Amino acid sequence: MRDATRKRPAFISALAVLNFCVAALWLIIAIIFLVEQISGLSENLLLIIICLVLATIHFFCGYWLWILQNRGRILQLVLAFAGLLFFPFGTFLSIIILMRLYKGGMKLLFSAKKSEEFSEQEMVTLKTVSEQKSLSSAVLAVILAGLNLFTLLAIWLPSSPGVVRTAHQKRTIADMRAIITGLSAYEVDYKMFPKVNSIGELERILEPVYLGDMPHIDGWGNEFRFQSWQENPASKGPDSYIIASAGQAGKWENESLDQYKPGIIQSYKNDIVVKNGVFIRRPEWLKD
Repeated sequence: MRDATRKRPAFISALAVLNFCVAALWLIIAIIFLVEQISGLSENLLLIIICLVLATIHFFCGYWLWILQNRGRILQLVLAFAGLLFFPFGTFLSIIILMRLYKGGMKLLFSAKKSEEFSEQEMVTLKTVSEQKSLSSAVLAVILAGLNLFTLLAIWLPSSPGVVRTAHQKRTIADMRAIITGLSAYEVDYKMFPKVNSIGELERILEPVYLGDMPHIDGWGNEFRFQSWQENPASKGPDSYIIASAGQAGKWENESLDQYKPGIIQSYKNDIVVKNGVFIRRPEWLKD
């Protein structure tokens, strides 16, 4: 508990509020990861824990700064030293924080000493620091912090686990559609589909006439599976086919391709399956 002789300067108030905002941001990110974890879309347990730890650190840093406890100043100094690595905005913000918090007056402001224990000179210094009303440094700190957070989000969002997994899934579906296009063109010429049972054999048949560069692996780097067969005895040859991706897990849910039933997949780990040009096993966002 701080005594009545100490008042919180605008700069310290700005730092405290900034830490509360950062804590809220980490908490929101943790909630996003938690929703993905619960829905089975991804496994983010470690990331959830890290985000919650960071949210807790920034919350208590802000709280201790707000009540002028020295542990808040120490924790803010540690965070500022770490922030030096995040050039340019993090570096500039950290330099401002370090310069301000290392001033003698700031040390007195966060000191555990009682008012009667200060010397006359220390009381003058403490009063000067406590009554600072200039907002210039505080405003600059908030602006730099905002730019720093914007930069971090711009870097993090495109590379976040959910975004990356969705990108892999979309690439997989796009590649499967390319194969469908090649098979349709082949069927127009031969009135049947290629009589093969592997993606490698299919690649040799469709390239380069029907597909210049046929995809043979999905977005996660796993090889597609392919199988064709004849259902109608009157057909010239194979009239049905299946293309399948093992998804993020890289492990097949069914040994035989004809065991797949139509449905919406619930996880990035689930297999994606196309039968005769139709996605019979697909993510919910894909409207086929």
